[in-house]
Amino acid sequence: EKINTANICGKKPSLNIITNTWTNGDGLNDVLITADQRGNTSENIYNIFYQLNGVYSRADYVNELISFRNSINNQKRNLIIVNGEITEPSYDEISEIKRSNYSSPSMAVSELARNIVISDANLQQMVRYEFLEIMQEYSGKYSINRFVNTCVYVICWLKRWQKKLFSNWNANNIPCFVFFNCDFDENKIIFTKILSALPVDVLILNPALKNDCKIDDDKLTEFTYDSSLEINAFPEEGVS
Repeated sequence: EKINTANICGKKPSLNIITNTWTNGDGLNDVLITADQRGNTSENIYNIFYQLNGVYSRADYVNELISFRNSINNQKRNLIIVNGEITEPSYDEISEIKRSNYSSPSMAVSELARNIVISDANLQQMVRYEFLEIMQEYSGKYSINRFVNTCVYVICWLKRWQKKLFSNWNANNIPCFVFFNCDFDENKIIFTKILSALPVDVLILNPALKNDCKIDDDKLTEFTYDSSLEINAFPEEGVS
């Protein structure tokens, strides 16, 4: 059964997300391009969905990350970095999701989407819309129980980070979400796809060239370098 996104959350959001087509293909430097330099159409928000595998230079990599972090902070952009493991939702996080028994994926996702509550009404509409659109791709693939569980997990992760990610949000200040050496199962891939459809720069850093730290998506631009570097976490600001 096809999920009618428009019936659930109204018309399509007025702002279009333009991913990667505007970039220079310059890795971390592209993420540092400010919103006003990414495009001049007020109906569009220009974001990034990049995956960087390996490192260009083992000697310079840590300092490059420190410089990147400092630049994002200097731009007053919200930054979230997840190191190594996207932890499963806790019992408390799951228990906060309002749900019931559902007879179809469309019923499940339409009711579960109401758990996504954001103070900015336009942003809330956008997040709900993209959640519905992307979950629709999986509605015929899973059993109803697994589909509901996946929806719940994704909403838990959205709620876990949305306050920090979208605090004082506006279209001229794009937040950045970095996955550093993270392993991705299918639920986490879905969460990442939803993030990439929002006004967020999504960056997957895989310096050790881990196979489990890769995802496939048509919108994703991937850079692969010859060298690898084992590093446990994104370096803290000021560490060299």
